[in-house]
Amino acid sequence: MDMPETEKEVNTGKALSFEELEIRTVSFRYPDSDTYVLENVNLKLYKGEKLAIVGENGSGKTTLIKLLCRLYQPTSGEIYNNFSKISKHKTLVSISHRLSSCRMYDRVVVMGERGILQDGSHDKLVMDKDGKYFEFWTAQTQYYV
Repeated sequence: MDMPETEKEVNTGKALSFEELEIRTVSFRYPDSDTYVLENVNLKLYKGEKLAIVGENGSGKTTLIKLLCRLYQPTSGEIYNNFSKISKHKTLVSISHRLSSCRMYDRVVVMGERGILQDGSHDKLVMDKDGKYFEFWTAQTQYYV
């Protein structure tokens, strides 16, 4: 598992104010490439939610955030939003390489080859012993025990 030691934050400089943001069957590949980075991804993000995105290098974490921020346009699929005029709730989306920090988030999305492998709370995902999140968690916690 190739995961850097430091947590990476993506700051686009743009503040989004929305009630709900939804990605429906979104696929993305870079220009002049036949390989999809993301394929048929579905995700809803709600106002005020704290979402951590985790996964191995090259699994599409940063690409997903750039799609959410509309810095990239999907190759196929749709991104829907229900914008609000005034928002007092801060929504946070972060790429996290230290899973211990994922406990602070409402949801964790685990990225894998071309899409989302798992989606749920830290507590739920760490209990799924067959899941990728459990594999990441076990690999990291062995150094703390």
